[in-house]
Amino acid sequence: MANVQLSITKSTEFQGRLDEFSNVYRFTGVTSSPAPLQALADKMVALERPIFSNQVNFKRVRIWEDNNLVANTMLITQDLTDVGGAPAGNMYKECAIMLRYPLPFRTAVTSDLNNSVKRVSRYLRKYLHTCAAQGYSDPGNGSGYTPPVPSALQTYATAIVEPLAGVQLCAPNGDTPTGPHKFHPYVEHRQFPRGRKE
Repeated sequence: MANVQLSITKSTEFQGRLDEFSNVYRFTGVTSSPAPLQALADKMVALERPIFSNQVNFKRVRIWEDNNLVANTMLITQDLTDVGGAPAGNMYKECAIMLRYPLPFRTAVTSDLNNSVKRVSRYLRKYLHTCAAQGYSDPGNGSGYTPPVPSALQTYATAIVEPLAGVQLCAPNGDTPTGPHKFHPYVEHRQFPRGRKE
């Protein structure tokens, strides 16, 4: 079993030009042979597509080793021709939906006289530039959700934790989520990538 990273690169028109952006995932428990890797790539594209708008083009999916080495081996590179499956919305494209998962607590020794130990909450966050009408309470600025969170987003958030049997979403240090996901109730202002990965 191996740890891998997977990225799905997409593009959309932003401020008069076509910009690419990627969502990157880390997984543990992956069998690094062609069939399981292809199954993981196909599954993640299938999970992402319903939450992105039809103004978003799916360009490519890649999987590479995640061994914390200077150079990791590329395992899959595949061009895509899909577009998102959700209707376009009025949310500004530089805004993003923030999704988070709890990770194991980290203990830290405080600097007070007692040198007490406290537990520090940790989260794995995902930012989604969906560019879609996903049930926001104010369609003019996309400031928050109209409860409940749309089913496509809930399905995605639940399924990426274990997209295939035994394959688990993880943080850079290999920690896996310890509880259910949570959507931030308001969209985040996040500079549209300009080539950065999320």
